[in-house]
Amino acid sequence: MQLLAPDHRAEANAKLRAIVDRYIRRGFGDYGEKPAERYAAAAAEILSVQGQDDRFHLIDRLTGGLLQVPRRILEMGCGSAHFLYSSLGRGHDTIGIDVDYERLRIAELKVDALGLPEAWRERARLGDGQALDFPS
Repeated sequence: MQLLAPDHRAEANAKLRAIVDRYIRRGFGDYGEKPAERYAAAAAEILSVQGQDDRFHLIDRLTGGLLQVPRRILEMGCGSAHFLYSSLGRGHDTIGIDVDYERLRIAELKVDALGLPEAWRERARLGDGQALDFPS
């Protein structure tokens, strides 16, 4: 795994926080909520490794432990890569796609900000679930 210099990681963290802030404020406005009401919890989930792991454990529990052994996984609508990065960290061969560029930008910045493996950057892709570039 490639480790980033502290100044590069801090810069990536600042960029990530700025995009998350804009994303959350826009999203809450879309739903008529006041951003301050749930901002801290939403930001913490997006910005933390724990948020990733919680999503993975929820899906594993809901599927009856299906994710206990490494699998090939296509996550449609991966967003900011909560499940994607957690599953990669557990040895699954996972690819995520989403149509929302801003959420994918958050996923990309997490690689630097959280010190995730560089190879994971290409695992979150812009794409449409009805036009996949994978064999059947």
